[in-house]
Amino acid sequence: MRLFDDAGAWRKELEDRRARARQLTDAAGADALLVFGCDRHGQGFRYLTGFEPVLGDMWLLLDGSDAQCVLTFQWQLPEARAASGIERWEAAFDPVSLVVALLRGAAVRRLAVAGLDRLPVPAYAAINEGIPGLEVLDLGAELGALRRRKTPLEVKRLRAAARVTDCMLDAARERIRPGVTENEIV
Repeated sequence: MRLFDDAGAWRKELEDRRARARQLTDAAGADALLVFGCDRHGQGFRYLTGFEPVLGDMWLLLDGSDAQCVLTFQWQLPEARAASGIERWEAAFDPVSLVVALLRGAAVRRLAVAGLDRLPVPAYAAINEGIPGLEVLDLGAELGALRRRKTPLEVKRLRAAARVTDCMLDAARERIRPGVTENEIV
């Protein structure tokens, strides 16, 4: 069963989200936005890419009209490209040096960051050492506010997901009887 048949609309949704994130970045006076997530706490990353890796760190750099992503592991790169519509994905077991290289390549002097509260101190230090004079701004709350405001497509998808959940709960309720295990309900 396919829950959503609106791949083109979803791709546009992701592009619009990234455009709104760029507007936040511009309003903050930053050159670029770096979105960081790890350990199943990649809400901002997932919001802007439509993807979250199973393991490892996730980094998204939005500068100008460009988007580039870095992960800890390579095995999900094809899935990430397909889900996000972003072509530039890299991976390394210790991805911080790749992130520093991207920031240098983009000539970032003033960096907005979402996920700063999760960024490990050694990674933060490596970025600051790799780009002397870098000014860092926390844009996590602003990106979170964007995530909470739902678009018509998001509302449509949430309603469809709720309908599926309701059907599943109705089916489970019909099967529940004294003495029946959870494995028998499925």
